[in-house]
Amino acid sequence: MPTSTKSFGDFLQSAACLDTDCDQKLHARLVGVSGSITSLNDLVRWARERYPTHYAVDTRKPTGMPYSREAMQRLWSGYLNWSEEEGA
Repeated sequence: MPTSTKSFGDFLQSAACLDTDCDQKLHARLVGVSGSITSLNDLVRWARERYPTHYAVDTRKPTGMPYSREAMQRLWSGYLNWSEEEGA
């Protein structure tokens, strides 16, 4: 997996973040903790702790909720794409 010098916090401050599903409420909450989020698992854990109703008992079933695992995966994918483009 390629490494990047661009942090998740840098991504949240970039224009590329606006192209993701990250709404203003989520963005405001993530900015404060972005230094502790270094992986998709960290992001999902953070969101699940704060929005437990957005997560199904069976993690294989998508919920379609705004702060669900699928939404966090899309957000993390946006970050990875941005960091790879910026690093190239």
